[in-house]
Amino acid sequence: MDVNIILIALAVTILGSYLFDLIGKRLKIPSVVLLIGTGILLGELARYVGFSIPYAETFLSTFGTVGLILIVLEGAMDLNLTRDKLPLIGKTLMAAIFIMLACVAGISWLLIYYFEVEFQQAVINAIPLSIISSAVAIPAASSLMKADKEFVVYESSFSDIIGIVLFNYFTVNSEISVSTGFYELGSMAMIILVAVLLSLLVGYFIDKVTHHVKFVPILAFLMLAYGFGKYYHLSPLLLILIFGLILNNFVLLLRGPLVDLVNIVKMRTDMTQFKQLLAEAVFFARTFFFILFGYEADIYQMAGQETLMLGGIIFGIIVVTRLAGLLIIDRKSVNPMIWFAPRGLITILLFLSIPEQYRMEMVNEGLLLIVIFLSLVLLILGSRLARQQQS
Repeated sequence: MDVNIILIALAVTILGSYLFDLIGKRLKIPSVVLLIGTGILLGELARYVGFSIPYAETFLSTFGTVGLILIVLEGAMDLNLTRDKLPLIGKTLMAAIFIMLACVAGISWLLIYYFEVEFQQAVINAIPLSIISSAVAIPAASSLMKADKEFVVYESSFSDIIGIVLFNYFTVNSEISVSTGFYELGSMAMIILVAVLLSLLVGYFIDKVTHHVKFVPILAFLMLAYGFGKYYHLSPLLLILIFGLILNNFVLLLRGPLVDLVNIVKMRTDMTQFKQLLAEAVFFARTFFFILFGYEADIYQMAGQETLMLGGIIFGIIVVTRLAGLLIIDRKSVNPMIWFAPRGLITILLFLSIPEQYRMEMVNEGLLLIVIFLSLVLLILGSRLARQQQS
């Protein structure tokens, strides 16, 4: 393929995604809908004319992995740990844990009852469908009141964290037992220690380095850490989550002999620049991932009666468990929080990460698209209702 054509295609894709972002914000439609829809149309057109993108699955997996690392880091760096936020942190953490576990239990029971699969297989397939996508929820919450927006930011970020930890535990351990649970806790403790040390090192590096390029090496180092973590069956995403959380709240580490480690004012300026770079990188990775996912997706799987029924029941479980969790933990937040439970990038990425031996024929791309689109319709309706109530 001609290099000029490839460059033009890349430029048009990026500009189109940027336009979708602007249109989505104006119409209050998540840009993910437009990106996946564009990918589906391009895929159907390509198959009609007999064209195919070489190594599309490899590119999808690559952009997915990079996007997952960046989005997890970006989500972690949205969380500010301050004393006045403690009640909100406690409430949203409880909501994320309860709703996540209830949703996983409900979907797992459905899969075990109807398809007679093993418990572990059911749970692994249920977890991706049970996670709120912070990459979709946080931008959609921009029109909410400050308190509601903060609830969405913290709850969706905690949902990502809990979901990733659970998914990693059930996929890495072939046998679920008390001993593997203690081993996982020990592994998490080691990862937390490494993340703290790594954050101190990176904070010192950012403060002292004089080279005009300082943030790209950090991202490259995190991807290297992710690769090693996956190779040794550790929890690399947990490392990235804790690293981002600590880096964003670096001042909390500066106690005793560490108080003069960095210049706080300079550090805050650097973190603002780092977040901006991160947002640009997430936009790039998200654009190509969603379009490639739509391009590769078999939309005809959505048309099956069993798939439609299963997708509808799973969506019902998502709404019911969310409503029950909000009523128990924070009745005042039911409206508008009941609407803000979108599935998106994190759902797709974890679905693609399911080991081959745990995959289910019925939990396919068509089912994922049904659940994702239904959750996004709910989000769109909720966003508009919330905007009408505030006007």
